[in-house]
Amino acid sequence: TSNLPPKTIFYYAIDVGFRRLENSLYESYWDETADALHE
Repeated sequence: TSNLPPKTIFYYAIDVGFRRLENSLYESYWDETADALHE
């Protein structure tokens, strides 16, 4: 992976970061929704 240009690594890091953020928001949202449905 050392032959990748810095820009590619930079964009990849941003992409991964956004996906992790999205996943964590999604999971917390679904947890709340599931709790509301089960009540």
